[in-house]
Amino acid sequence: MDSGVFGGLMVMLCWGVSDFIQSLMIRQLGTAKTMLVRNLFTFAVALLLGVYLITSHQLRFDTNAVLIITGSSAAYVAGYYFYMRGCEVGNLSLVSPIASTYSLVTIFFSIIFLRENLAPVAWVAVSIIFIGIVMTSGNIFQSLRGGSQGFFQAILAIVGFGVAFFILGFSAKTLDVTNAFFYSALTQAVLFTALALSRNGRLEKGDLTRRRGGYFLAHSVLVNAGWVFYIFASKVGELSLVTPISSVYSGVTVLLAIAIYREITTLGQKVGIGTVLVGVFLLSYK
Repeated sequence: MDSGVFGGLMVMLCWGVSDFIQSLMIRQLGTAKTMLVRNLFTFAVALLLGVYLITSHQLRFDTNAVLIITGSSAAYVAGYYFYMRGCEVGNLSLVSPIASTYSLVTIFFSIIFLRENLAPVAWVAVSIIFIGIVMTSGNIFQSLRGGSQGFFQAILAIVGFGVAFFILGFSAKTLDVTNAFFYSALTQAVLFTALALSRNGRLEKGDLTRRRGGYFLAHSVLVNAGWVFYIFASKVGELSLVTPISSVYSGVTVLLAIAIYREITTLGQKVGIGTVLVGVFLLSYK
């Protein structure tokens, strides 16, 4: 299997599970507090990695690359805030698959600015994936007419994610995986924390129990592992292939939402999840 495709599949698994874990915390603590705690963990990871890079003399500072990554982080933070708000006020099995179509934005920019080309079978696979995501959304057309709760937040998340992943993938071409991850994690943690505090995301007594701390730790490990895989896959593979595969994390999230939350799903949603997996299979054998 192509290394870029493998990396994309690992991103899909890590982020699919982590998003579900995060939804548990959002429903208990709300968006702002969840954003604050999850990024305190990310900040700790970034600091530890920074110390390692400095002491091992591996830290690289490329002004242009760092500025590009900071821009990517700003777009990602904006997109993720709207995504978390959508998960708070809406149905997870609706918000997650709609937001995951951000790869359409990334593919568009990759073809225009990076001159990347997709083989015919890859075009078919990408089309199948998007059809599957739309089917998984279930009542997307009803959402367009009347607006299901969380739908418009998911649309705003698409734009933020799509721009962020394109910019990050572009910068990953000039930095090694470890340095790109360090700057990405650090800038995201700072921006997320600032946004959370500005939205009154201050913890109160009893908010952070041992059980919730365990959930946040697991979430942090999975999220950051997903970022490492994404940067690696972007470096060795093509963005227009890596990003669509990684965006299928919503299928994992939806399956967990169905199993744990018992969210109502239609036959079309179930077929949509299967369709998405078929598209991923075709992509892996491009």
